[in-house]
Amino acid sequence: MARASIVIASYNYGRFLGEAIDSALGQTCRDVEVIVVDDGSTDESREILGRYRGRVTAILKERGGQASAWNAGFLAARGRFVIFLDADDRLAPTAVERASECFGDARVAKAHWPLAVIDEGGRPTGRLVPPHPVSSGDLRTCVIEAGPGGHPGHVWPPSSGNAWARWYLDRVLPIPEQAFRRSPDLYLASLAPLYGLVAGLAEPLGCWRVHGGNSTWLLPFDARLDRAIGYWESCAEALARHCRSQGVVPDVERWRRLGWYHRIRRALDDLCRVVPPGAVFVLADEAEWDTDPLVRTRRRVPIVEHDGVYWGPPADDDAAIAEIERLRRQGAGYLVVAWPAFWWLEHYRGWAEHLRRRYETLLETEDITVFRLEARDDRPGVG
Repeated sequence: MARASIVIASYNYGRFLGEAIDSALGQTCRDVEVIVVDDGSTDESREILGRYRGRVTAILKERGGQASAWNAGFLAARGRFVIFLDADDRLAPTAVERASECFGDARVAKAHWPLAVIDEGGRPTGRLVPPHPVSSGDLRTCVIEAGPGGHPGHVWPPSSGNAWARWYLDRVLPIPEQAFRRSPDLYLASLAPLYGLVAGLAEPLGCWRVHGGNSTWLLPFDARLDRAIGYWESCAEALARHCRSQGVVPDVERWRRLGWYHRIRRALDDLCRVVPPGAVFVLADEAEWDTDPLVRTRRRVPIVEHDGVYWGPPADDDAAIAEIERLRRQGAGYLVVAWPAFWWLEHYRGWAEHLRRRYETLLETEDITVFRLEARDDRPGVG
């Protein structure tokens, strides 16, 4: 049995495939096998793959989607753990070596690490994905109580930032191929804490490429939200099934109440009930919602704002008050404080008192608080 298997699934990513294979072959750790699954490409991918004959195991198949390619790659894999590397990404030379250290603990179901974001040409952008530290430890209770991704401490990277113990994959594969034609990592990441420990590494051990072919990330916000909720439902169905197989009764409705994307959907629906179409609203969400500038015909402005970009939380109460008043003078009619920024209302007490004294609170839910930025003494007949 090899120490590790790196499975590269590729569909029409010939322009990036060589870089991915080279990064897999260039590991500092020995005893690593590289498997490339071509999922029915029609570009130059198979020609490029031919250049690596004798150095990688090639699997050529008809188009079936990413889960299908991962399933096929795993059937050929002999490693004690497996990394599913996207064909447009790269691994750092020490990725297998560092992951191998984590699997020294037989209880670890997966190891993961952040990825450095690069552009289409491979140039670093200076960002990491995820932007927050990845999770680590025993998360079993978290996923049972909060569902897939429902607990704020359950944070994982995209596909290329994960390594999976073979014993874990033996328990949960094959991945449902129709439900996960894209993003099969969501299925594996949702189930892993139910079976074992999660080992988080702090340093980036690979690169995640953003380019014109990352179609999911280029969709309008509402379409991304619909797709994310669809994947969540598939993950929740799988997690509930595996919970029951272990004698655990899942509360799927509670999972939906806590689910990140479901909360955003509820908040947007509530927001649109009180903020009229065409209005400008200030959104305090610490840039966590990842919305478009135009949200259901309503223009969103971040706070603190600099050239249309979120610039971090205010320095103090005076800065927060000055910023909201500046945005109000520039035409913002509403302030929406979303749950990731609820702590602002406690921390910036002077700002919160200013808002509640001067402006009407239109709505308060567990997801958002909405203020109308029309001063009480500015209204006709008041004062």
